[in-house]
Amino acid sequence: MKMFRLLVGAGLLGAAALTQAVVLGHVGFSQTYDLPLIVSPTGATASTAVTVGFAFSQPGGGPTDTATLVFDGFLISNGDDGRRMVLTSAADDGELPAFLAHLTNGVDEELGVNVIGNEGGGSGLIAPESGRLVKLPAFAGPDLAGAVLTGLELFISAITINPDAVTPMQNWSITGELRVLGTAPSPVPLPPAAWGLASALALLTSLRNRRGSR
Repeated sequence: MKMFRLLVGAGLLGAAALTQAVVLGHVGFSQTYDLPLIVSPTGATASTAVTVGFAFSQPGGGPTDTATLVFDGFLISNGDDGRRMVLTSAADDGELPAFLAHLTNGVDEELGVNVIGNEGGGSGLIAPESGRLVKLPAFAGPDLAGAVLTGLELFISAITINPDAVTPMQNWSITGELRVLGTAPSPVPLPPAAWGLASALALLTSLRNRRGSR
């Protein structure tokens, strides 16, 4: 009996542990960049690496709020398919706390992703959080208000850079997603099987107590 009770307890603890530090939401992106058609004796210079930065825009659709710019310090190049970069504190990126604060303030703000080549040139996309951030069902608002955020993960699913590109060829193409890590504002319900184990444990404990009282 004691062995069974210990096993059931361990199962419930394991189920509870699965609710911790999960991906609460993500922002996907897929961008390309072609060298521009310019009139110049030397033409445009192709990049050999890119940076991917995420930031909020200043109120009223203003310019990028650089105080919230994260991941812009990582160079990404050919062969980085499947690469993961994680930020968990201001020691990793000084702008992380401000970025996370915007993700949980309950306001539908403009969120942008900018991909910039190390030789210049690039592209940027800006859209409201409500239309860009894919969230768990626990969040009804435009962002992740109420959550405890523990970090960010940038995942590069595919990257192709042509360092020999010339105008007007494509210089680079990149696909990936920004993942927001943390805990939800309320406990995630246990699966039905776990509740069944809990009920069985309660019943067995009750029967044992009855036998002991005879």
